[in-house]
Amino acid sequence: MKMKDNKGVTLVELILAIAILGMVAVSILPMFSSGFTHIARAGQRTEVTFINHREIEKELNSNNQNLSGDSIEIEFYDSTEIEAKGSQKEEVQSISGVEVELYFFHPQY
Repeated sequence: MKMKDNKGVTLVELILAIAILGMVAVSILPMFSSGFTHIARAGQRTEVTFINHREIEKELNSNNQNLSGDSIEIEFYDSTEIEAKGSQKEEVQSISGVEVELYFFHPQY
Protein backbone atom coordinates (compact mmCIF):
# COMPACT_ATOMS: atom_id res chain seq x y z
CA MET A 1 0.00 0.00 0.00
CA LYS A 2 1.36 3.42 -1.02
CA MET A 3 1.44 6.41 1.35
CA LYS A 4 -0.41 9.46 0.11
CA ASP A 5 1.56 12.68 -0.31
CA ASN A 6 -0.25 15.01 2.10
CA LYS A 7 0.39 18.65 1.25
CA GLY A 8 -2.01 20.22 3.77
CA VAL A 9 -1.53 21.75 7.21
CA THR A 10 -2.36 19.77 10.32
CA LEU A 11 -4.55 21.14 13.06
CA VAL A 12 -1.60 21.24 15.47
CA GLU A 13 0.44 23.37 13.04
CA LEU A 14 -2.48 25.73 12.55
CA ILE A 15 -3.02 26.19 16.31
CA LEU A 16 0.71 26.73 16.84
CA ALA A 17 0.86 29.37 14.09
CA ILE A 18 -2.15 31.22 15.56
CA ALA A 19 -0.57 31.14 19.03
CA ILE A 20 2.72 32.57 17.75
CA LEU A 21 0.86 35.28 15.82
CA GLY A 22 -1.10 36.15 18.96
CA MET A 23 2.07 36.53 21.04
CA VAL A 24 3.63 38.79 18.41
CA ALA A 25 0.45 40.91 18.19
CA VAL A 26 0.24 41.29 21.99
CA SER A 27 3.83 42.55 22.12
CA ILE A 28 3.30 45.07 19.27
CA LEU A 29 -0.09 46.55 20.26
CA PRO A 30 1.20 48.71 23.16
CA MET A 31 3.49 50.55 20.73
CA PHE A 32 0.50 51.60 18.64
CA SER A 33 -1.56 52.74 21.63
CA SER A 34 1.31 54.83 23.03
CA GLY A 35 1.88 56.26 19.54
CA PHE A 36 -1.75 57.39 19.36
CA THR A 37 -1.42 58.99 22.79
CA HIS A 38 1.64 60.96 21.68
CA ILE A 39 -0.14 62.06 18.49
CA ALA A 40 -3.15 63.30 20.49
CA ARG A 41 -0.93 65.27 22.92
CA ALA A 42 1.01 66.78 20.03
CA GLY A 43 -2.28 67.92 18.51
CA GLN A 44 -3.30 69.56 21.79
CA ARG A 45 0.10 71.23 22.07
CA THR A 46 -0.27 72.59 18.53
CA GLU A 47 -3.75 73.91 19.29
CA VAL A 48 -2.51 75.72 22.40
CA THR A 49 0.43 77.14 20.47
CA PHE A 50 -1.91 78.60 17.85
CA ILE A 51 -4.05 80.16 20.59
CA ASN A 52 -0.91 81.75 22.08
CA HIS A 53 0.16 82.93 18.65
CA ARG A 54 -3.23 84.60 18.10
CA GLU A 55 -2.96 86.40 21.45
CA ILE A 56 0.56 87.57 20.64
CA GLU A 57 -0.61 88.89 17.26
CA LYS A 58 -3.41 90.81 18.99
CA GLU A 59 -0.90 92.32 21.43
CA LEU A 60 1.55 93.28 18.70
CA ASN A 61 -1.17 94.82 16.51
CA SER A 62 -2.60 96.90 19.33
CA ASN A 63 -1.23 100.36 19.85
CA ASN A 64 -0.53 99.66 23.50
CA GLN A 65 1.74 102.42 24.76
CA ASN A 66 1.98 100.94 28.27
CA LEU A 67 5.29 99.28 27.52
CA SER A 68 7.90 98.87 30.19
CA GLY A 69 11.40 100.17 29.66
CA ASP A 70 12.86 96.80 28.69
CA SER A 71 15.26 96.54 25.82
CA ILE A 72 17.20 93.82 24.07
CA GLU A 73 20.62 93.99 22.50
CA ILE A 74 21.29 92.08 19.31
CA GLU A 75 24.86 91.34 18.30
CA PHE A 76 25.61 90.30 14.73
CA TYR A 77 28.48 88.16 13.48
CA ASP A 78 30.53 91.21 12.51
CA SER A 79 30.25 92.50 16.13
CA THR A 80 27.70 95.15 15.17
CA GLU A 81 25.26 95.72 18.03
CA ILE A 82 21.81 97.27 18.02
CA GLU A 83 19.47 97.97 20.90
CA ALA A 84 15.72 97.58 20.54
CA LYS A 85 13.42 99.21 23.08
CA GLY A 86 10.15 97.62 23.99
CA SER A 87 8.68 95.11 26.37
CA GLN A 88 9.37 91.44 26.98
CA LYS A 89 6.15 89.49 27.46
CA GLU A 90 4.94 85.98 28.08
CA GLU A 91 1.80 84.23 26.88
CA VAL A 92 0.69 81.05 28.69
CA GLN A 93 -2.26 78.86 27.68
CA SER A 94 -3.41 75.46 28.88
CA ILE A 95 -5.84 72.94 27.38
CA SER A 96 -6.51 69.47 28.81
CA GLY A 97 -3.42 69.59 30.98
CA VAL A 98 -1.13 70.66 28.14
CA GLU A 99 0.51 74.00 28.92
CA VAL A 100 2.48 76.04 26.41
CA GLU A 101 4.53 79.13 27.28
CA LEU A 102 5.61 81.54 24.57
CA TYR A 103 7.92 84.47 25.24
CA PHE A 104 8.08 87.41 22.86
CA PHE A 105 9.40 90.92 22.53
CA HIS A 106 6.96 93.75 21.78
CA PRO A 107 9.02 96.50 20.16
CA GLN A 108 8.36 100.11 20.96
CA TYR A 109 7.86 102.15 17.79
